[in-house]
Amino acid sequence: AMISSAWYRLRSTGGEAFRSVTRLTNTGVDDQARQPFWSPFNNQIAYSYKRFGAYQIWTMTDTGQGPQRIVQSGPQYWDYFPAWSADGKTVLFTERNAEGPLRPWEMGINYENRNKTSANQVKLNPPPVENAHYSPDEQWLVFEGKSVDENRDLFYSLVNGDQRTRLTTDPGVDFDP
Repeated sequence: AMISSAWYRLRSTGGEAFRSVTRLTNTGVDDQARQPFWSPFNNQIAYSYKRFGAYQIWTMTDTGQGPQRIVQSGPQYWDYFPAWSADGKTVLFTERNAEGPLRPWEMGINYENRNKTSANQVKLNPPPVENAHYSPDEQWLVFEGKSVDENRDLFYSLVNGDQRTRLTTDPGVDFDP
């Protein structure tokens, strides 16, 4: 049996005691909310939400109100690992074919156009590429990918995909930049 997931926001008084606890999610038994990512202004949370068998990117307010799907990729794609740009205007996320080989790619959507337009692929070749994050100046991206020797490593590049540089060389799997 699947257990429903719940997120809570804890506000600290500065010591060990908590001033308030707020439940943010209340998902159904077959739904899964994962990978929360705070907006740069701390008033929105982007997250991956699995409903009806497909992961999609949603947002909600910092109090758990107003859940809203920001892009509808369809049941054949899974969307996950959301990340906000530093100015809060763009949400990056990873997309992959739900039934095909695991060769994920990065997508981005202008938050103002959420659920009105399709997301655009971010050119960070060669795939697989996932879990990208903007630098504070929004000129660079750091992400997970595969090196020429097929090792899972961390990379960075300009946002247009140029100057791709390998950051890690450990023979193990490197992830979560």
